[in-house]
Amino acid sequence: MRRIFSKDSMISVDEIRKKAEHKFVPYLYSVLNGDDAFFPLHIPAARGSATDDFAMRKTEAEKLYRHSKQAKGFGYTVMSSVVKTRSKGMQTVIEKILFESEADFLRFIQKETEACNFKTNLEHIKTQCLKLDAADIVHDWTVKHSSVLTESFDAQYWEQLFLCAEWFIHHSPCGLYLREIPLPVHTKFIEQNRMLIFSLYCALKRNRHRDETGGQSSDRAQPLAAESCNGRIVGEKATELQNTAEAVYAEWGVRTAPPFVRFRLLDDAIGVTLAGETLGSGEVQIPLESFAAIRFDSADTVFVVENLMVYLTFPIVPKGVCIFGSGFAAVQLQCNIHLHQKKLYYFGDIDEHGFEILSEFRAIFPDVTSFCMDSTTYQTFAQFAVPGKSSKRDIADLYLTAEELALFHYLREHTECNRLEQERLPQDFIKERLSSLITIRNSYAKL
Repeated sequence: MRRIFSKDSMISVDEIRKKAEHKFVPYLYSVLNGDDAFFPLHIPAARGSATDDFAMRKTEAEKLYRHSKQAKGFGYTVMSSVVKTRSKGMQTVIEKILFESEADFLRFIQKETEACNFKTNLEHIKTQCLKLDAADIVHDWTVKHSSVLTESFDAQYWEQLFLCAEWFIHHSPCGLYLREIPLPVHTKFIEQNRMLIFSLYCALKRNRHRDETGGQSSDRAQPLAAESCNGRIVGEKATELQNTAEAVYAEWGVRTAPPFVRFRLLDDAIGVTLAGETLGSGEVQIPLESFAAIRFDSADTVFVVENLMVYLTFPIVPKGVCIFGSGFAAVQLQCNIHLHQKKLYYFGDIDEHGFEILSEFRAIFPDVTSFCMDSTTYQTFAQFAVPGKSSKRDIADLYLTAEELALFHYLREHTECNRLEQERLPQDFIKERLSSLITIRNSYAKL
């Protein structure tokens, strides 16, 4: 006779709850697809065996029954039967555990509100899509944003989202600041809902492109595929950059505040010329576009410093300039082609991300040399090292010297002390390093 009982311990109430919670997203998809066959929902479970220890099995079964629909009026139903065993006579065994209805399931996992929100939001989305003759985007877009639909939004919210997405389709690039866009939404609405608006924008644009080219109007086989905007895959631009404001606003042609570059002249004897005017020593802050035109003719050495306070206190260097790099923003300096003619140094934190920034900067300026980012510096002040964020970057992709790579490896392997901030380095130490650097450079110049 085929054995139908499991030898495993009987499933617990907590395990049923976890299994049921994992079924919530598939349940949402069943609502989206109009699948009426989702219930009754069977929960795979170890049901015990009639040959188990009787007292233990009785205790476990009683717990299941106490929390079941039979006892509480909602939740899972325990289906049992009576079987005859050779050694223990007639025994009651559990055959199935299931949720008979949607109401039982949602109340048990306490997701009634989320499910109601999902259904309401889905109807709002369908209404807006019908107005735009874009019903084909409903399925794929909803699958991608199912968690958003479990939140509480009213009909006006969805109307405004679609209104913004449709406006950008017809007016990109718009050449306006967000505040200037002539839409009946408050100033912060587009900024706060940028991700959803952009996703709708891409889905609507892809759907429209298919209609215009006579292509297939739906692709349910790949609901999470990248969407297309302006005839190219979004992944080539905004999606790859995690839908950053910069990437999305560039797609829409939205004007944003221009980036600025801060720099200090480290030598009173030098100056730089901008628009016919000579900028004396001291700190200067100018738009990135203006920075691109500066030649730095009277300077021969440029230090790019990541930390603001270290930048502001960077010591005097003959014919030297210090630029505030501000993390990965340092790569923006590529707009100034004249920097290629200078001796460049990059000074960042001794951590994995600091070396990533150095690598990105070196990819643009191959001759850049790191400053105070070496093993000697790290070992000298290792007592100040703290745990920092680890990088997932493939080491093979980094533009680092052999010594820098060795230190990067060390930091990756010692997460308890993988960050030494440049602020921790004493001013005297930086001055000493600069003095040695200048001495070495002067010696080479005399050769």
